[in-house]
Amino acid sequence: MRLTVWEGQVKLRTFQVALGVTCVTCDVFTFAQTTMASSNLQESGRHTPPPASAAKSAPAKSSPGKVPPYFIPHKRDQVQAFDYDIQELKPISREKFLKYLYPNNALLPPEIPAELRDFFSIDDFLSLANGVAKLIQEKREYHLLCIYLFLTTHHFSLDRPNDDLLMFKDTGNSIPRGHVTGTKCRPDITAAFKEDWIEDQYSDWRLMRLAGEKASKGKPLDTQTKNAATYLYYLLMARPDFLVAQGLLTTSNGVTFLLGIGGVGIKQLEVQWEPKENLFELLYAFIYRLYEPSHFADSSYMETEFNEETSEVTYTVRIQTKEYPGFRAIHARNPFMTRTHVLSNPSRVREGSVTVLKDQLCRTGRRFDEWTILTKIHQQRRVPGVVEAVVGDIIKPPLSPEREKHLLGLRQTGSPFRSIPTAKKMLETLFDLLEGI
Repeated sequence: MRLTVWEGQVKLRTFQVALGVTCVTCDVFTFAQTTMASSNLQESGRHTPPPASAAKSAPAKSSPGKVPPYFIPHKRDQVQAFDYDIQELKPISREKFLKYLYPNNALLPPEIPAELRDFFSIDDFLSLANGVAKLIQEKREYHLLCIYLFLTTHHFSLDRPNDDLLMFKDTGNSIPRGHVTGTKCRPDITAAFKEDWIEDQYSDWRLMRLAGEKASKGKPLDTQTKNAATYLYYLLMARPDFLVAQGLLTTSNGVTFLLGIGGVGIKQLEVQWEPKENLFELLYAFIYRLYEPSHFADSSYMETEFNEETSEVTYTVRIQTKEYPGFRAIHARNPFMTRTHVLSNPSRVREGSVTVLKDQLCRTGRRFDEWTILTKIHQQRRVPGVVEAVVGDIIKPPLSPEREKHLLGLRQTGSPFRSIPTAKKMLETLFDLLEGI
């Protein structure tokens, strides 16, 4: 942890936490609290789950000032607080579900291949999903090759598009890596591209395309649904580059498709195993959107890089017309509300450039926004203790009509904690910081 002190009198909210973040906004201030509280816990998130006895007395619903209830009792040692009411899952019609998946009717699936007709069951779902994924990959590869040959023949330059195979696997016995909260949550079903599977056993949360649940015998449907919703909850936090995350629940009766929409909630469609043609069309469209996220993805995130040696994922983010490379996620929360992400690139501190990116869904029609407030504060002169907004942009997510994404590039301008000249002033600064937290 690094702390920042300004020249002159130290104010209560003067702080710099985790790679040079100096901010007085509510979400990042909460992030500072979280970082200090959990920095010494191995693979822990915002809260450490209580013992079974404490969980029984937990309130049925969260309320202001109280820790949200802990869902999924049989996996309480694997997950953190999940503040989402299962009753808020919103069923939608088949027509609307397809409209969410693709806005045009050009992506129609072929007939069910004979070799896949025997896989329409809960135990054979992975074989069915992988068979459909293979069909789509072959079709995409053919079309991409035609485009590539056309452009190269006509002297256009184009890098060969990614034609990697999407693979579904049973991952209930492995813990995915890389989640920003450190969760030990274990999805039963995971989908990722072939090159993104690590040692053929597990993937990284930041590279996942889908996280789902396979219903187990003897457990209530509500519990299974909570499991699937929880995985979707964590997937949205792990993927700042997604506006919508995809998940599913397989049961003996059929498949429940889930769409986790940032700032909105979860939409679900339950489909029976029979008739097969109906399920096949929906599954085909669902997996196609995993290959081509289209409007499910945030176009501001230009590139995602994964370092196999350090297991670090960095993003290149575009704000207005400028690209900011090398940013990694350090905080995420509230995927179905404000859906706040904080990304950092500490190597840019010496350049005096943007060191922190804040990505947040805000309600439309507000009188003031963070960019306006921060610009007004620093209009006459830089105010110590208040983060400086260098660049900002507003994006309208297509499936979140009541919210708009505010993307801010922030810059810290404080001095290192060790630059405080005397031990007395250092202790005073530390006291003010801890008193504020």
